[in-house]
Amino acid sequence: MKVRYHSTGNTPPPPSTPRSILFNCSASKSIPPLTLRLTYIVFDASWYPSYDLRVATSEKEKSLQLTYYGKVCNSTGEDWTSCSLSLSTATPSVGGTPPAPPTKTVGWKRNLYSQNRSRGMKVKRKGGGPMLRTAAAPQIQMQQMQMQVASNDRRLSFDAEEGDMSDNDMDTENDAFGGMAASTSVADGGGGSSTFKIERATAIASDSKEHKVCVAMLELDPTFRFFLTPSIEAKAYTQARVTNTSAYTFLQGSASVFFDGSFICHTKLKEVMSGESFSIFLGTDSQLKVSHKLLKKSTKEGEASGILSKGKKSTQSFMYNTRLHNTKAEAVTITLVEILPKTEDDQIKVTLVTPAESNLAKSGKGADVSGEGQLAVGTVMKNRVSNNVVFSKRVEPGEKIDVPFSYAIEWPHGKEVEIY
Repeated sequence: MKVRYHSTGNTPPPPSTPRSILFNCSASKSIPPLTLRLTYIVFDASWYPSYDLRVATSEKEKSLQLTYYGKVCNSTGEDWTSCSLSLSTATPSVGGTPPAPPTKTVGWKRNLYSQNRSRGMKVKRKGGGPMLRTAAAPQIQMQQMQMQVASNDRRLSFDAEEGDMSDNDMDTENDAFGGMAASTSVADGGGGSSTFKIERATAIASDSKEHKVCVAMLELDPTFRFFLTPSIEAKAYTQARVTNTSAYTFLQGSASVFFDGSFICHTKLKEVMSGESFSIFLGTDSQLKVSHKLLKKSTKEGEASGILSKGKKSTQSFMYNTRLHNTKAEAVTITLVEILPKTEDDQIKVTLVTPAESNLAKSGKGADVSGEGQLAVGTVMKNRVSNNVVFSKRVEPGEKIDVPFSYAIEWPHGKEVEIY
């Protein structure tokens, strides 16, 4: 019996280098021929998922087909010829022991803003008016990085209200696993993991290259809407709301998006368990035109308090308008998010002017996390976590609608504030 040599180093030996295993068996009497099965563990073998998402819009009802791939990399030093391949979702690299809980210490906060000012980063004030400062250059870069990281996390998770709003009738039943699999079986691997057994024999050379195998082809029943944040980007993104009605766990990975056979973009799919509902973005749609304008910005300087006067606070107000034009031949439902600054200082007050607070919808169960099924078409609500204002609108074919949005900031006279 010969087993090819395996190296734990970065460079595997050539597949033609064999090693031998000597097996000694002693018996007191003659025994018939035996079949010996050798099982061993190898390293430097890995796989990760990728997906194709194909949307068909030519049909009366839009459909979504998800093709689940496994990209296998073999660097073990031995070729796998005509092998029976199984892909596991287990993560042995994580280990079986949780990290030790750390000790946190609270102390006085260092005034980085004052340090930056002492380094010659002052902004001169002309005319004695109130100052609504923007962050200094290093602060802007750090804040932009933090916002980008937060944005990437949100696009992966789709768990915040503004990215995952849905109507009450969008929930789907999970009575049966209705997807079609591509000659692959699923087994419970224990510990919450699954094993995908590829039924077709596979040949994968030990060449440290990616080899794609098909795990499953699934037909999903999506509900489509559009998502936009016009103050950041005047574009509308197609968003599909889907329930994983298959027996497969979708691991986090990249996906290629196709509409009617044409490649559109790459997107990200989060980890989705069997029976779980999720949202995924499928690129922009130029047939929904978006324009966003700052109509008015006004500033009023406050007054210092005196012996007989109470004084007045400084205020600054912003008025915006977003226009949506649906050039499609069908009505569309959109989720529009306007960014309303939030404050953690009691001396700074942010007031939503349009829409009025009294017109906001009451958020129900689970609104702090996902908001699924909470916002019906034609209503508006404010996200409790981000403070952003979320509109749900329906735009008819050829229709143009305006979405006004305005707010005001108030703070004590003689102080400076910044939005970041």
